[in-house]
Amino acid sequence: MFTCRLLLRRHAAIGLTCLRFSQRTASFQPFSQKDEEDLVRVVRTKPRHVLKHVRQQVWRSRKRELHFRNTVTHLMIVLQEFLRKQLIDPASASLIMEGIMEECVKYSQHDMAHLLFRAFLRFRKYGCVISVDALRYLFESYKENDSSELMIQLANEMRSDPAMRPLCIAAYLFANHPEEADALHEGLSFSDLTREDIVALIDGYDKLRRTEKIMEVLQNVTQLKIDPADLTDIFRALFRVFYQRDDEASFAAVFQASREKSVALDEATFAIILRQRMRHVTSVEEIAAVEAELQEIGYVPDVTGNSIIIAAYARLIHFGDRGSEELMLSKVDTLLSSIESRLKQGDPDMDISAAHIRAVIRGYGAAGRPDSLKTAWTRMQYKGLTNDVRVYNELLKWFALMGNVKDVIALKEEMDAAGVHPDSQTYAWTLRALGKYYPRHVEKLYEEMVEKHVRPDVQLYNTLIGIFGDLGDLERVETIVEEMKRREGFGTLQLTPVTFAVLIRIYANDLAKAEAAYAEAKKRGLTDHPHVQTSMLHVYANHAEGSEKLEELLKEISSWSTDIFNVLLNKYGKSGQREKVTELIDKMKAEGTAMNDVTFGTLITAFARWGDAEKVRDVIQLLKEHEGEVSAAFYSVLASSLSRMGDVDGVSN
Repeated sequence: MFTCRLLLRRHAAIGLTCLRFSQRTASFQPFSQKDEEDLVRVVRTKPRHVLKHVRQQVWRSRKRELHFRNTVTHLMIVLQEFLRKQLIDPASASLIMEGIMEECVKYSQHDMAHLLFRAFLRFRKYGCVISVDALRYLFESYKENDSSELMIQLANEMRSDPAMRPLCIAAYLFANHPEEADALHEGLSFSDLTREDIVALIDGYDKLRRTEKIMEVLQNVTQLKIDPADLTDIFRALFRVFYQRDDEASFAAVFQASREKSVALDEATFAIILRQRMRHVTSVEEIAAVEAELQEIGYVPDVTGNSIIIAAYARLIHFGDRGSEELMLSKVDTLLSSIESRLKQGDPDMDISAAHIRAVIRGYGAAGRPDSLKTAWTRMQYKGLTNDVRVYNELLKWFALMGNVKDVIALKEEMDAAGVHPDSQTYAWTLRALGKYYPRHVEKLYEEMVEKHVRPDVQLYNTLIGIFGDLGDLERVETIVEEMKRREGFGTLQLTPVTFAVLIRIYANDLAKAEAAYAEAKKRGLTDHPHVQTSMLHVYANHAEGSEKLEELLKEISSWSTDIFNVLLNKYGKSGQREKVTELIDKMKAEGTAMNDVTFGTLITAFARWGDAEKVRDVIQLLKEHEGEVSAAFYSVLASSLSRMGDVDGVSN
């Protein structure tokens, strides 16, 4: 009987939504009978897993927004039925509603967020409690659309109920009506405000970018005696606001106040603090110091914390700090063991998510350990976690960066067999791995992408332009660029500096087209980007008529990057202008411009061409003192240069 009622309500609620798509995609079923049954089962048996279930189902769908809308519609019906029959705890239902509203922000579904909030208001009669976060998600779901009138309308509706005062305060502040917000707590001292009132003020002033007002709230909080549990929530809100802004000074002030007030911080707050601190670390010692400092005030390393720290180590390694590799790998091993032990229990808790699995992949990937990556992938297999397109994309990314084309192809086939729908990132990383050397695979993937109606993001578009340009299919390049500009006109895409850098590169043999692409980039204010500059310099450096124009372009560039020096070193090295090469080296040293493995490879090639073995040895010594990453391509260049000079032992070494 219950199932029949749900079916009738479901068809009434989402019939109109599906009608729009039925004629165009007759074979596609956006929300099946099985989807309904699975959702009801999870709500009934594991309410704390509902959010994870919804996210996973939506991510697996090839029409995510449609699937999300249908899921939310059905979920509201199920929750109301369960609340009415007291089959679910109102606190659990409140968390589910709030989490789904956060998902509405990701998918820009402001109308669904509005419906959810209205349902939330109705569900108060069943004992559900609406937090300020729910209102904030409603506000943020509008993104480019102005929601001020809606906020005022909601505030006016709610202000007659004293229990809704925090939401009214936040709504008025979100709508940029601070006078009405002040009127709501007029006559009340700060000590009379509830935790919800204070959090509402913090979120509201954040939307107004009124940092001084937030700091006033902080000052008032530190001067009053407040319940420890309330302090935890208030400081979490303060940390979150300044983390989202990346306001290091204000974040530090909040941290100092939390220490002076001896605030008990919870796991979620420690995760925010770790993320902020790890944003700006530049050495292994800093990472260790941050972790030690937090452990002194109650932080206990967990899977989320280890994932954040691994990401910081991976970033350092990516920028050449190989000294952090062993420390990172120990963290990765620990995280992998924690994940594996939970998975073996058969029902991992909510604290294990796809994000933690991606952290393990990121760690082994950054360390360049393909075998460890494959072993970890086998050990972490768990239906519902690993059959996630974001996890597959992370694997594809690192195999692609390592140049393991066979592994990329095999993983893509595994992904298809598992029924995981690829997205724009999937195709971007797979195509980058294939490049111009596998034209048949590229063509097959492109046809598959079009057939599956995958909507490219700008990274995938840039990849497609580069590959088809390298394959000489300039007609298709122009078609893709026209499509990008059409989408840009509709506001669903934004061309980036990389787009123009790629266009300039593939038009290298056609000076007029390359200059036209650079001119358009300049018109858009994108020529300060080093990729655009170096691409144009490459064109001029390798073109018979480009010498004068190269010098003119160099005069426009105020600060030369390492890449610009590399282009010039390569140009003058090839043309045998030794004095120019020496001048450039001296200029790099004088300006403190760091050399990279491309610089070393270019210099070694030039000096080997001139038969100067002593200079080659000098460059090799500089390389040994260099702390950055050295690619396999460099060693190939080095071996080739030593072979040219007849240094057989050097080639072997």
